[in-house]
Amino acid sequence: MSIHLDSLRTIQRKWHGLSKLSVLMTFVGSLDPSNRWTTIGDVMALYNVASTLNPLVKKLRIQWDGELFDLNRFAIGACKAKTENFDAVIYVCGPLHPPVAQFLLQFQQSIRIGVGISQVGDFTPSDCLDVFHLRDSDTESSFDLALANIGYPHLAAAPLHKTAEIATCLVGKQSEYGDLDGHNSALKVVNSLVAEVSAISVQTLLHQKFATPYVNEIALQAGRVLLTTRMHASLIGLFHRIPVLSIDQIRGSAKVTRMMTKIGYPVFNIWETSTEELQAVLYRLSRRTEPSSDRKWRHRIIKQSRLALRDSIATIVKAVS
Repeated sequence: MSIHLDSLRTIQRKWHGLSKLSVLMTFVGSLDPSNRWTTIGDVMALYNVASTLNPLVKKLRIQWDGELFDLNRFAIGACKAKTENFDAVIYVCGPLHPPVAQFLLQFQQSIRIGVGISQVGDFTPSDCLDVFHLRDSDTESSFDLALANIGYPHLAAAPLHKTAEIATCLVGKQSEYGDLDGHNSALKVVNSLVAEVSAISVQTLLHQKFATPYVNEIALQAGRVLLTTRMHASLIGLFHRIPVLSIDQIRGSAKVTRMMTKIGYPVFNIWETSTEELQAVLYRLSRRTEPSSDRKWRHRIIKQSRLALRDSIATIVKAVS
């Protein structure tokens, strides 16, 4: 599917130097050799950028050992990545904070590029990146790269898979936000909301022994309603036409609010919303008889994600030209 870029041939003619480049793609999963600390949304975003960039460059490698579907042939482990020389290192998706910066600063001889990233607080992306395209910050917002729908093998669950009234997907502690993180309040409220209904807990975080995103994508569709504090869970739920109660647990709001606002979907901040208000919203969502009939959120997500992917690829192309 088109992502509203010039055709790949046009890009190759205009920036013919791209065909000589060796590129290493990294993401949060590259920081952890046991494949535990990445999420399905990170993998989706990585896939979309890598599959778009691959026809343009001489060599593409992806630092991860988990499942990448038809891009598996490009995956390499951390040890091998350190032994090869790359013209550019591209970090895809996620908040920038000191551990990520330390990881990126290993690649001193390469152009360091970030796309689809969140700027958190006063941390400056230029401290570890030469060029970057922000997903969001306190002052600006693009969109997440996970759901451009340009070839990633998404799986939709059959209606019989819905085993509970409510599926909950909580992000847990987000230490990069310091005292602004309200994960304890969110947990308490969510537990009270599902206390008297059938509920199942699901995650976007990949299982360390079975790092296959298929499992998570299906699990996120296990309830008639998805109640979540995760950004990617909110987006993936809506992509699959699941009614979503989206909660931002960061005081003052952060990426969950920014992405939901971009598509015009309601989002509730745990610091500012009462349990009673959330209960009313949850009841209303659970009473929908035909939730799958509302396709506009899916369409808006795909549109915004493709625009962000276009701008991210343009950032990469300009940085290495």
